[in-house]
Amino acid sequence: MKGVAGGRARINLQLSGSVPLATDRGTLVRAAAAFSIAAAFLALLLLALHHFFTPEGAHHPAGWMLTLRSLFVLPPLVLFTAVTAGVAFVPRRMRVGAMATTFGVTLWMAYELAAVLFAGPDTRGLTVELGIDFLVVAGITSYLYGGLLEHYSLTSRAEHDPLTGLFNRDGANRAWDALAPGTRVTLAIVDLNELKVLNDRHGHGAGDDLLLACAAELRQIRGCTGLAVRWGGDEFLLALPEHTPEEARVQLEQAATRITIGFGELPVWSVGTAGAAAGPTLHEAMKPADADMYRHKAEQYLNADLLRDGGAISGGSTRRSVPPRPERGS
Repeated sequence: MKGVAGGRARINLQLSGSVPLATDRGTLVRAAAAFSIAAAFLALLLLALHHFFTPEGAHHPAGWMLTLRSLFVLPPLVLFTAVTAGVAFVPRRMRVGAMATTFGVTLWMAYELAAVLFAGPDTRGLTVELGIDFLVVAGITSYLYGGLLEHYSLTSRAEHDPLTGLFNRDGANRAWDALAPGTRVTLAIVDLNELKVLNDRHGHGAGDDLLLACAAELRQIRGCTGLAVRWGGDEFLLALPEHTPEEARVQLEQAATRITIGFGELPVWSVGTAGAAAGPTLHEAMKPADADMYRHKAEQYLNADLLRDGGAISGGSTRRSVPPRPERGS
């Protein structure tokens, strides 16, 4: 971490977004542990049933039959543990149904495996059942996982800005709501100063080039754990779990000097930063950083006027004021 006072918990805001499979180490360890426990419990149950309830001299099925039946238990068991441990992202309204379906298929396949253990030597009948089991497991597994991927694809398109590829407001709100209450994050608001002027003078293509250049710099600052958001037409938001507000401001001021698409006497953007804790809505958490950004913007306009007027503010000055903005939506 980058010297955050008080020590922030290591979090990854990008993984709180919609992903079909989470890949952070902690989540994968939890999933592996859950799967191991479930598989061990299932194996012990089958061994106990075979030991205590199979009469002496009973038929012992072929090893290949037991192996295949055992493998058929694994796909629904993997999906069940992935959903339960949070590795597979499932929409809230689908979660209970996905858990019930995968757990039910797991029990069904375990029952079929037990039937093989206790069955007579009717190999032909078992082969037919084996084919049916294969179709059931393959179909349900592909259906569930395909549904997860399709939901991810739709959610990803709905929560990203089509021009810059950054999260949009909906995506940022959902990622913020997924954080544990009290999680400390630095919020930074970046507001472009004269995007409309650039669009009016040089066309919207030039404005798009500026937005893309800004987005590229914000991605660099965001790194692998933060969020970069296009909050509005000319406004961006950064959520940085590994920066202090001071560090974020320094990096943003340095980034502004690297953006070479100039269009006026003002710096490319105004910046506001503040620490925030998850719990309130993102709209509420942004207010201190928003106020800080407007203070910075007012200073930039004042400095531009002083430079233009030769350092003197006279009654005849054409000094501009910061245009008021409506209250933010949540």
